[in-house]
Amino acid sequence: MIQKLVILGVLKRRPSTGYDIKKFIQKELGVFSRTEEIKSIYYPL
Repeated sequence: MIQKLVILGVLKRRPSTGYDIKKFIQKELGVFSRTEEIKSIYYPL
């Protein structure tokens, strides 16, 4: 559920590809969570 909300938040900023979303999450939110657990961004999309 949290992953879906994060993705929606990223998409609210601007349209992005799955790759861009994953890179943004790893770069900006990696400090707060274990981003290595994000294996596929496309299923929640």
